[in-house]
Amino acid sequence: MKHFSLMLAMVLLICSTALAQRTVSGTVMLDGEGEAIGANVVVDGNEAIGTVTEYDGTFTLDVPADAKALKFSYTGFADQVVSIVGTDKLSVTLAPDSEILDEVVVIGYNAIKSDKISTGVSVVDAEEIQDVPVANIGNLLQGKSTGVQVTSANGKPGGDTYIRIRGVNSISSSNEPLFVVDGMQVTSAVYNAINPNDIESISILKDAAAATIYGASASNGVVLVTTKKGSTKKQKAQITFKAQYGFKEKTRDPFDMMDVNQKMDYETEMFEKFGIGNATAVANYEDPDFRDSLQRIAGDWQDILLRTGTFQSYDLSAGGGTDKMKYFASAGYYSEEGIAKVSSFDRMTGRINASYQASDWLTLSNTLFVGRTNSNELRDRNNVQNPFRAMYDYNPYESEFILNSPDASDIVYDPDTGEPVYNLTHQGFSISEAIQNNPENEVEHHILGSLAADMKILKVAGLNFRTELNGNLRTYERRYFIEPGSVLDGYVGDPENPGIGTATTSRRWQYTFRNLLTYNKTFAENHNTNFLVGQEFIDFDSRLTSVSGRGFPNEDLYTLDNAADIYNGRSTVYEEASLSAFAKIEYDYKSKYLASFTYRVDGFSGFGSANRFGHFVSGSLGWNIHYEDFLGEALKEKISQLKIRLSVGQTGNNSGILSYDRLGTIASAGFAGTPSLEIDRAARQDLRWEKALSPSLGVDFGFFNNRVAGSIDMYYKKVTDLFSPEQFDDPDYDRSVVGNIGEMKNRGIELELTADIIRNRDLDFTWTVFGSWNVNDNEVLSLPDDDGNPETPSTIFNDPTIDRVGLETNTFYLVRSAGVDPATGDELWYDADGNITNVWSGDDAVALEGKTAQPKYQGNFGTGIRFKGVTLNASFYYQLDSYVMNYMASNMLSDGENIASNQRTDANNFWRNPGDVTDIPRPTGVSYTSDRFLQRNDYLRLRDIRIGYTLPLKKVKFLSSVNVFAQATNLFTVTTYDGDPEVGIGSDEAAGDPLPGQFALYSYPATRGMTFGVNVGF
Repeated sequence: MKHFSLMLAMVLLICSTALAQRTVSGTVMLDGEGEAIGANVVVDGNEAIGTVTEYDGTFTLDVPADAKALKFSYTGFADQVVSIVGTDKLSVTLAPDSEILDEVVVIGYNAIKSDKISTGVSVVDAEEIQDVPVANIGNLLQGKSTGVQVTSANGKPGGDTYIRIRGVNSISSSNEPLFVVDGMQVTSAVYNAINPNDIESISILKDAAAATIYGASASNGVVLVTTKKGSTKKQKAQITFKAQYGFKEKTRDPFDMMDVNQKMDYETEMFEKFGIGNATAVANYEDPDFRDSLQRIAGDWQDILLRTGTFQSYDLSAGGGTDKMKYFASAGYYSEEGIAKVSSFDRMTGRINASYQASDWLTLSNTLFVGRTNSNELRDRNNVQNPFRAMYDYNPYESEFILNSPDASDIVYDPDTGEPVYNLTHQGFSISEAIQNNPENEVEHHILGSLAADMKILKVAGLNFRTELNGNLRTYERRYFIEPGSVLDGYVGDPENPGIGTATTSRRWQYTFRNLLTYNKTFAENHNTNFLVGQEFIDFDSRLTSVSGRGFPNEDLYTLDNAADIYNGRSTVYEEASLSAFAKIEYDYKSKYLASFTYRVDGFSGFGSANRFGHFVSGSLGWNIHYEDFLGEALKEKISQLKIRLSVGQTGNNSGILSYDRLGTIASAGFAGTPSLEIDRAARQDLRWEKALSPSLGVDFGFFNNRVAGSIDMYYKKVTDLFSPEQFDDPDYDRSVVGNIGEMKNRGIELELTADIIRNRDLDFTWTVFGSWNVNDNEVLSLPDDDGNPETPSTIFNDPTIDRVGLETNTFYLVRSAGVDPATGDELWYDADGNITNVWSGDDAVALEGKTAQPKYQGNFGTGIRFKGVTLNASFYYQLDSYVMNYMASNMLSDGENIASNQRTDANNFWRNPGDVTDIPRPTGVSYTSDRFLQRNDYLRLRDIRIGYTLPLKKVKFLSSVNVFAQATNLFTVTTYDGDPEVGIGSDEAAGDPLPGQFALYSYPATRGMTFGVNVGF
């Protein structure tokens, strides 16, 4: 009886369930593309009940009787929820999910849909920068946005990048943009320490109207980084593991260095014909046995000092949320062995971002980033301690170690240490020994975090208040040790106290306290407004301590407490603060007509009381023409987006000013052995902000469901009150002080275009091409003591460049080469009046109009192909019309001046006989500075090429995705420049130069590499 009752209950339950269901059917279409094949159809609120559409777009689905709506989704199209109340037949058309129109973009202290933006903003999504094998995020931006020049400082592991937005905006101050990470202003060091895999998106504020909200620090543009926060839409945590491994090598030189025989023959001819060189060495070369012995020890110094660098990275992240909470957590490790021996870089990072809706009116959130970087450094200077100069300077017949005999394997060993004895080469120095015995290490720690509370003012709909506290702590430690008994210690050390150690530590602390009040209100249904009022206080404190010691018992005890003598100690304290208030109003009518207005006032402690506060204003207008009814339905179906933007705004710059520049300072001195004080710097209470005023006009467009999309921007920027050192107006005071000295302008055009050549959803096949182009013109408008006479323009000399009214900033200023006289072999130059002479004079240097390191044209182009799970992407980057002073070529084609060092093979193409036509003159033993080695560094580079495959995992429950990929970077370069054309710093001695790429001087070489990786989602 029990079994019968149970069976009866089950039958009744099944019947009641069947009676409680109904069948809904219909057709799903894709707007402009026909039937939706394989579209997802689920019950809204119960995604366990669902189906997919057939080949003709139809579907049939049994749904619970109480179901209210169905949800339709299809890749590339916006989700749509359709009511089924009162009907069982549906006809649904899905609209394209246009990222261009629906994307929410961070543009300052708020976010806005991109179709409502009326200012110049570029967005780089996480998909564009994920898995790129670089140590810092600066390199990720190259070629990603028009008007943004990104140049690697050099190829050093973990090396920095230079970022310039719409040209150079200052003569001697910093041209770096303002970096903002999750709402906090940070330095480039903090910015570059962030794990690229933590980034959600990067917004680049290019025009003044977009950047004015940051006022005093935004003259050079703004780079906004938003990190991942998780999502309340995902109930299940998304866990991702990424692993990469790859290798790098030096990019190839477009020239060859002399081998053993070529160098000996070169030295012999130079001495016998021109009397240049070493008589003893040349005499030895005449002995066949001696020549044979040098050939047996021959080596390639690039092979000795360089290696194939390797790198690896691992990232584990989890993100998700509930209805009230979302979170993202990650841990990452990156390690790189540089292409130069001993050099290395590693980074460890951790992040926790979370938000919690504590009540209907209160949401609490935090971000926390912790990072550590560790790098082993090499001396990147233009002297004998630089391995990147040594690998060109050392002769191929010079061995790394001292040899007992001509046999290269018969190495002399130190009887005390058992180590091989290094050969000091013709420079009296062994770079191999220095690399081992003069270690230099740098360690940085970063903590970046925020706490915020968002409060809804319940009695006023749309009114919200946010209070936020951000903090950033950076510590830096440098340890440099010259081991006792090392070669360098013999030159610069104290024989009574062998060994030198230097320890430098610094701590940089910054906190930001910010309050924001926002009000969103729609009037009369179609008038949408957004009001923002804010206050911000930033406090900065930096402390540095450096001390040296000498006299160490051995190479293992290198800490300063083991030094016999502590000396050369110093410490500094540096503080500054800023106080700001700002307001912004955004308005749109039916999303057709857009307007915004921004006002900000900044007070900075680095200026005197009279000029402490700067006021910055901007406004913008936009018109979304594609929403207008007058276009007609036929045109509206073809035009996905057509927007005109017009803006003008003012921004400021204080990055070239230290907090105490406004004050007069004194320094300790000595007179006749008596301690005394002297004037160190005069007070400048009249210092004021650099300011930039910039109007901009832009058009955004998209056609055929954005199969073709792009933008055009035109801008003009005038910068006034430029910072630069100037001579103090006092005959008894011979030092310069920082002043506001002039004006400059930038103007340019930017164009970017993307097109889907093929977009076939039936085959799951897409072929996309893209490209960008921009041109920028720069000109100095005024400088101190400018009398307005074009014959005597005001000039600032920077060697080898000048700033002069009427020219681009940092225009090269050199004596002009006139080639070689075929009759005599003399090197010829033009004098200041344009006459040819064979006598060089520095007084004949002239400004080389149009020749500067700043490229006039730059951009990128590439393609992407996706077929089912396979993707193939390639991206090229180019720059045109820029110049670099190639001092490396000058040293390796030195006309006999560097006869003791190795030379390029084409150095042998010098003039020998009357009638010879060549560009290398008769050797004189002296190399003169001229534009002979000023070279165009135009180039086209295959920046990266990547192939990937996403495995089908429909039957693997614990895995959501697996993607494997291989990627090559800097695979090949087309250029006429004698070296790698992506020149950043010439050497560390020029690291602070305001315009990167002015000269090449043996910095860490650029690299190319290959990466293999896997991404697994759980």
